[in-house]
Amino acid sequence: MIAPGTSLEDGGPAVLIFAGRPEVFITLDEAAAAFIAAVVLDIQIMERSKLTVDGYPGLAVELRGRAEGENYVVRAIFARPSETHFFVMVGLAPADRWENELMPWFEDMLASITLSEPE
Repeated sequence: MIAPGTSLEDGGPAVLIFAGRPEVFITLDEAAAAFIAAVVLDIQIMERSKLTVDGYPGLAVELRGRAEGENYVVRAIFARPSETHFFVMVGLAPADRWENELMPWFEDMLASITLSEPE
C-alpha cells in the first residue's frame, strides 16, 4: 500500500506485507539480517526488539537512513506463525512523515493482523 500521490521510487510513505514459505529454513534473526543487508540506504539500526504478532514470536527492526538528500525511517516486522512460514511487514516513509503520519497507522495495522498456521 502506497500513499496517494507517491511511489516507492519517491520513498513512500508505504506499507508492504509479505507472507509465505521461504525456500530455505531461516530464523527470525537471519531474516532480519538479510533484510538489513538488502536495504539500499546509508542506514543505522535504531532499534531491534522482540515482539509478538497475533501471539506468534516476532522481531522488529527500525532503521534510519539517508538517500538522495532525504532522511528515511524503515520499520520491519518479522513473525513466524509456523516453522515453515513467515510474515513480514515493512513501513517506509520520509522521516518527517513517519512519526505523525505513518507510524500510528502502521501500528494500528499491525495490531489488526491475524495469522494462522498453515494446514
